Amino acid sequence: MNLRKLIYAGVSSDKDLDFSLRLQLANISAILGVISNIGFSILFLILDTKGKLILPIINTPFGILIGYSIYLNHIKKFTASRIILLISIPTVVLTTTFLFYGNLLGAHYFFLLFSMLPFIILPYSQKHYILIYFFINLFLFYYIGFVHNPPLLTPDSPFYNLEVRETFQKTSIGSCFTILALI
Repeated sequence: MNLRKLIYAGVSSDKDLDFSLRLQLANISAILGVISNIGFSILFLILDTKGKLILPIINTPFGILIGYSIYLNHIKKFTASRIILLISIPTVVLTTTFLFYGNLLGAHYFFLLFSMLPFIILPYSQKHYILIYFFINLFLFYYIGFVHNPPLLTPDSPFYNLEVRETFQKTSIGSCFTILALI
């Protein structure tokens, strides 16, 4: 399947331009979410000397779920697709940052990016949902970034290693800016 078909999954001539554009942006967001999920799973596998498979095992179902949202658009289950996309994307980051590494790797910056997601995939008529989602993600950014101490982060964690942290931080921030530029 080529990239164009993935981006246009669910788009049809009977939908107005605004709906079609938001649908394409949701599909692009899902594609970028899957790519990011795979990339971070590989980094965790390479750089996490303690847990090795724990974080990729956590990431994998979310990556599948994010990709599944494109299929749901293809079969015209638009509401279900948006709900899955809006819930699964921040939940995978929340799960891993909350439990394992907190703000050490810079992944909490993704919450700032996620806060923008409903503005591009939901219609303005759902402004209450947009604002709630926006503020929840801002709260998660501040909570993970400045308040929370992960319960499974041990003193001998490889995430304290400066090289590991810098690799993840550069990847996180670079991914955020790349995704913003693409959308």
